[in-house]
Amino acid sequence: MRPDFNLPGSVISNTPGRIVINADRVLDLTRAKITGPNYMNLVATNHYVGSTNAQISSPYMDINLGSTNGQINITNLVAPLIPRINGPCDLWSGRWTNIVNGVTNRYHVLMVNARLAPTAQAFVLNLALRSTNVVISDRLNVVTNLLITAQSLTLSSNSLGSPTASGELNLSSPNIIWTAGLPLLQSVTNWGIITVPNSTYFAGVRQTPYYNTNFTQPYQNFVNHGSIATSGNITWSNLF
Repeated sequence: MRPDFNLPGSVISNTPGRIVINADRVLDLTRAKITGPNYMNLVATNHYVGSTNAQISSPYMDINLGSTNGQINITNLVAPLIPRINGPCDLWSGRWTNIVNGVTNRYHVLMVNARLAPTAQAFVLNLALRSTNVVISDRLNVVTNLLITAQSLTLSSNSLGSPTASGELNLSSPNIIWTAGLPLLQSVTNWGIITVPNSTYFAGVRQTPYYNTNFTQPYQNFVNHGSIATSGNITWSNLF
């Protein structure tokens, strides 16, 4: 279903068929099978165990996860593609009448140019991850807000037969600022894909409330074996 924007409060998170999982202590989605028709909200701010061998499919998600052991692995949590028909469908219609030798002929022509695909990408509206080390193995298309309070971020390469060849962090909104979304980041290791629509400063821009004063410092490590697509970037790192 689509939200009816003529109604107050009608947003994607309030559509029928939504799934909300809120774990106060521990959330373990190992081998879980979840299909959300419209929207799913996952909240486990204390400790998220993981979702190894899970099958989770939802077109829109909000993800807010934390960890007590210093490690979060995002794998098999967000499906790269979901079975939703989508794409443009162009139609042109013409109607005319010809009269030849007293004979009337009426014509109607309908031309259809359908470029529909059987699958669609899944989107993460708001992504919040809290752990010392964050490893992303799924394709995360972040739409609205990003906050990863990690010192180390790794986008992994995946084995053959995995749903995605590598981890991806694709930011679609120019309002998402890399340094503000990763305020504690010190090390980046990219074996996958990082996409940012605006210019990006790959460095530690330290600000309150995460630090007592505002200052800028280089990353400790910036290692790239994958793809980084931005409108332009500056990288400041002790090890590049």
